[in-house]
Amino acid sequence: MSDALTIQLPALGVHLRHGVKHLLEATLIPLGLFYLVMALVGLHGALFTALGWSLAALTWRLATRRPIPTLLAFMTALLVVRTAVGYVTNSVFLYFLSPSLQDFVIGIAFLALLPFGKSLIARLAADFCVFPAELTDNPRVRRFFHQVSVLWSSVFLSCGGLTLWMLASTSLGSYLLIGTAASYSMIGVAIVVSLLWFRRSLGREGIRLHLPFRATA
Repeated sequence: MSDALTIQLPALGVHLRHGVKHLLEATLIPLGLFYLVMALVGLHGALFTALGWSLAALTWRLATRRPIPTLLAFMTALLVVRTAVGYVTNSVFLYFLSPSLQDFVIGIAFLALLPFGKSLIARLAADFCVFPAELTDNPRVRRFFHQVSVLWSSVFLSCGGLTLWMLASTSLGSYLLIGTAASYSMIGVAIVVSLLWFRRSLGREGIRLHLPFRATA
């Protein structure tokens, strides 16, 4: 494939730091704080601690004029609703019901936005990978994100069904540990499948990606 177009990507470590930072900021730290504070103080303290972290992260980005990741904005909005519901009802079940409903909404949104020429998965992917404009502006890449939206819709609908079942049939501890681990495992498998699909699709279109393991000096 001598006429292949080669696109240079940042080093692997750049992508890992970028993705882990956003994942910790938007999901894992608020969840960990909620679980810790709930065990020490109680439900109300846990509610406002998790929400406080997300609002502080969002405010810091606004104050420093840094880009706001789609994941952080979405999760903060969700936490506002979850905190209000949890505080008014004093129900842990209703507080954790929201993420399951969120997964259903995201799964439907992946497909619902496609007729309008928009791809939610493309915006979320930008929170975890550092893509150059040369890649994201390519019409072939945009077509791939539209196609892979079907896969991710299925993943989030499955995660929503799993967590909803666990919330209704198991203890809170099992839900937080096993349910979270299972959901992230499904998402992890979907990421691997998406990456392989991405590479194969671009290869067919004559596009090669060069992803160095280390940054060049």
